Amino acid sequence: MIFRIIISLLTIISQGQNDFLEGEFGEGYGVSLYVTPEGKLRTLGNDWDLNDDGYLDIVIINEFERQEGNQVHDTYSYVLWGGPDGFERTNCDSFETHGAECAALADFDRDGWTDIVVANSTHEYSYLIYGSSQGYTDAKRDSFKAKSNHGSITVTELNRDGWLDLVWSDWYIGGGGYTRIYWGSEQGFNSEDVDSFLAGPAHGNIVADFDSDGYADILWAVYYVPYDTTRRSSKIFWGGMDGFNEESITELPSVGPGDDISVGDLNKDGLLDIVIPNHSSEPPPEWTAYDYSYIYYGEGNRRFRMDSLYAHGPWASSVADVDNDGWLDIVFACSADNHSLLYKGSPNGFTEAETLSVNAATCAYIADFNNDGFQDIVMGNQAWNPFLYVLYQTNNGWKKDTLTLKGIDGGLTRDMGNPLNHLDETWFTSPKISLTESSDSLALFKGHTIDIEKDWQSDFPVIDTCVSVWICVNKEVQDGEWSDWIQLESVILPTLLGRAYRYRLLFKNKMRTSLLLNEIQFHWQLGGNPFIVNQIDNFFDIHIPTSSFEESNINLFIYDRLGRRVRTIHPDLSGHAYWFGEDDSGLDHPPGVYFLVAQISGRLFSQKIVLLPQIGN
Repeated sequence: MIFRIIISLLTIISQGQNDFLEGEFGEGYGVSLYVTPEGKLRTLGNDWDLNDDGYLDIVIINEFERQEGNQVHDTYSYVLWGGPDGFERTNCDSFETHGAECAALADFDRDGWTDIVVANSTHEYSYLIYGSSQGYTDAKRDSFKAKSNHGSITVTELNRDGWLDLVWSDWYIGGGGYTRIYWGSEQGFNSEDVDSFLAGPAHGNIVADFDSDGYADILWAVYYVPYDTTRRSSKIFWGGMDGFNEESITELPSVGPGDDISVGDLNKDGLLDIVIPNHSSEPPPEWTAYDYSYIYYGEGNRRFRMDSLYAHGPWASSVADVDNDGWLDIVFACSADNHSLLYKGSPNGFTEAETLSVNAATCAYIADFNNDGFQDIVMGNQAWNPFLYVLYQTNNGWKKDTLTLKGIDGGLTRDMGNPLNHLDETWFTSPKISLTESSDSLALFKGHTIDIEKDWQSDFPVIDTCVSVWICVNKEVQDGEWSDWIQLESVILPTLLGRAYRYRLLFKNKMRTSLLLNEIQFHWQLGGNPFIVNQIDNFFDIHIPTSSFEESNINLFIYDRLGRRVRTIHPDLSGHAYWFGEDDSGLDHPPGVYFLVAQISGRLFSQKIVLLPQIGN
C-alpha cells in the first residue's frame, strides 16, 4: 500500500500482488478473479467472444471422425464464429487434435487474446493454442507432455504466484487412479512441475470455494475402471493455506459420472450446490446407461444433502437461469436418448422436465448466442451422423439449427458466469485500511480514481462492461461498527468520515472480455482543527476564531457514530456555537460518542466529542 500526504490530503493507492492478495475474493481466490505476475487484479474464465466482434463463439472438441465405419482420433477441432446470422460450418477455424475430449479458455500469455488449452487422450502431448488477430491455427501452438485426459480441464490459479494452473482429470486405466494439477510458470507447463492426487479414475472436475473459506476446492467426478463394477464416490479435495492433501476430502456417492459437472446455488440459500450427471450403471465396455443424476445441496460446514433427478445416461450437465426468472435451471446432455432434458428451477424445486429434441448429446452450453436477451442452448453428439444442435430460445419456444460436424465429445468444462448464481458479476473486497490513529479527528472522503483495462482488440464497441466501486468506513481506531456499503457514483460525492475504510469492486464483463485492475486510489482529507471545544457539564461551547474566516463560510454539523447527521448549528458573531445534545427537531439524543464536523471556507475538519449523561439521570 502506498501512502502519499500533500498538505492535508492523504492518497492511498492499492496496487500490486501484496495489496490485492490480502483481499477477499467473492468465489474464492483463483476461481473468477486472480492476481497476475504483474500485480493486476484480473477476471478469469468468462471471455467467450474470442474475436471481439460482440458475438459469443463456440469451441467444439472432436474426439474422432468416422472414416469407413472406423473412429479416427487424429482429426481437427473447431472454433465456430458467432455472428448476426448464427453459426455456419464454413465460418470456423480448425486446429489439429488427437482424441481430444475437453478444452478450457484463458489468456495464458496475457496478450489480450483468449487462448485454448486442449487435452488429447491418444497423444502424449496436449496443446495450448494461442489466440491472435488471425484466429486459431496450428502455427501458433505450444505443446506440453501430459497424461491422457478423458474428462475435464479447469483453468484456475491455486498457489497465488500469478501463473494460471490446470486441474486435470485422468480417467484412463494407465493413469493409475491419479488426478493432477499442472502448475503454470513463466516457462509454461511441463510434466515435471505437477502434483498428483489419488482421487480415482476421474472423468470430470470443477473448481469452486464450496466451504466459503476463501480457498478454492476441487471436485473430482470419479468413474469406473474398465471391467470393474465397483462404484467409486466422487471426491472434494478441500483447499487451504497449505494446498491440498488426501486427508482433507469429502466423498459424494455417484454412479459412473460424466465429464461436465456443474455447480450453483440452486435453492438460493447462499450455499453452493453440485450437479453430478450419472452416466453409467455398468463399467465399460458395457456402458449401460443410468437413470438418475444427483444433486448435492450445500448445508454448510462441508456437509451436503443428496437429491436426484431423472436423466437417462447424461455425459454432461450445464446450469444457468434459462428462463430469466431468478432461479437456476439444469440441462442434462443425455447421450443414451434421442432427446435431452431441461429442468427449470423454482421456489418449490425443479419442475417436470422439458424435453429438448437433440440426439445422443454429449455436451451442453448455455448462453445468449444471438444477443436477443434469451438464453440459448448448444449441444453436440458422437452419433454415426454427428451434429451440432443450436437451440435458440424465442417467445414461442425453441428454434433449432443443425450443423454437420465430426465426433463431438465435449467443449468447455466451465459454465458461464460466477459459480454461485451464474450472473455476469464477481466481487473483490479489500482488507481494512487504516487512515488515522488519532482519537480526536476523522478523515473525510474526497474521491477516488481507478485504472481499468479491457482486453478488447477490435473496433467494435463493447458495452456495459465495468468495475463498480463501493466503500464503507469505521470511525474507531480498533474495533467498531462499519457503516453501510455505499456505491461511489461518478457525480455525487458522499459525505464519509472515518479512521479506516474498506472497498468492494464489482466486475462485469458481459462474457466478452477480460477486465484488469491496475490500481485504485482513495483520497482523504486530514489535518489539524482550527476550532476549540470546551465541554461544560452536558453541553459544548465550540469556538472558531473568525479572524481567519468569513463567518458566512462557517457551518457546523454533529454526526452520531453511524454517520447520521444529528444537528446543524451556526456560530454567532463572536465565533461561538453551542450544542446541548438535541437534534434539529429539538429532541434530546442519548449520551455517547458523536463527531463534530466544521465546514470552514470549503474545507472540512472533525473532532470526536462525548455527550455526558445529564446530572441526576
